[in-house]
Amino acid sequence: MGFFLYKSKISTDNFCKNIYDQLVFAPELRGVDLWKVMCETNYKMITDADPQFRKVDIEDLTSEMRALYLEVVGLAWLHHVKDKFAPIQSEFTKQYLKDKGVSELWQTMEDYNQATARATTSGYNPNSRTGRAGITFLNQVRANLFDEWYKLGYSADASTRAANRFGSKQVWKAVLTCLSVTLTKRLGYEVNDDARMKIIFIIQGFFDGASESIKSVKIVP
Repeated sequence: MGFFLYKSKISTDNFCKNIYDQLVFAPELRGVDLWKVMCETNYKMITDADPQFRKVDIEDLTSEMRALYLEVVGLAWLHHVKDKFAPIQSEFTKQYLKDKGVSELWQTMEDYNQATARATTSGYNPNSRTGRAGITFLNQVRANLFDEWYKLGYSADASTRAANRFGSKQVWKAVLTCLSVTLTKRLGYEVNDDARMKIIFIIQGFFDGASESIKSVKIVP
């Protein structure tokens, strides 16, 4: 179930604030850190599949999962909301993290955003004329979106992040794989195939949860 029970109207800023406040940075409930509990559950799932993953510090995983989740919310946003709202969502996320005193998460998100951008070209063969044309077209669309959003007053990095997500819906399986590989590279450990599938399952869960919440409301300016 999403955070919103009725399909009520809500602004981008309020939607993102609600979902971030209630999940990623939720206050402790009776002394329990819900985000940490969720990450501990995911940690166990991964280590059950690959015991050597215990070499990874769970605190590092908890931090990385926050950045990864925030990027996945941006992806779900682009998949289910009109393009014109994409830079608003990125801009709000940047400011929200700054206000929380955790701007380093915005920087960490960049690696996952770049992974998304790389994945979107995975369906094109750079050695073929058709493939190169497809990559050129995708890059041009992104450049046009960036120019449009930047001229409207959105920051360069927020506009870039939103544009990099364009085209991800068509190659979603590749995006999931690239995000999972980026996570394990940043953690400094290469997992086995079973654990890789568990990580992809976790990321898909992030996406499904965010998507359900987005689809339960009507986003307005």
